[in-house]
Amino acid sequence: MNIERCIDDLLIRGVDDWVHTPEVEWVAKSTGGASTPDQILDLSLHLIREVVQQNLMEIGDVTESDRGFRKWGLSKEEAMQRVEREWKALGRNPNLGEICWLCNTEKGNERGERLLRQRKPCG
Repeated sequence: MNIERCIDDLLIRGVDDWVHTPEVEWVAKSTGGASTPDQILDLSLHLIREVVQQNLMEIGDVTESDRGFRKWGLSKEEAMQRVEREWKALGRNPNLGEICWLCNTEKGNERGERLLRQRKPCG
């Protein structure tokens, strides 16, 4: 398993749109190789923690009333505790709109855009 490849995958996804928890789960399985429910949960939480701690993404909600992304008014640690608590309380992997969304920071967008340029053939 390569954590950096998983993070890169999340950042690329975050360049054009917000990333929801089912996408994190998908990256944990498809890129990270997690296969059991416990592995998927552990790797998903690890990935979210990494992108938040590295200031690559922020945790929040997508709302119609705000017409976009609204960062949670919590510290990074409080936000991670909330994500973990809510994910475990579900007792299953999350569906669209459940738990949280992730939004690239400027630093995350720069890295994601650089990765996209490296993947696209010239000409």
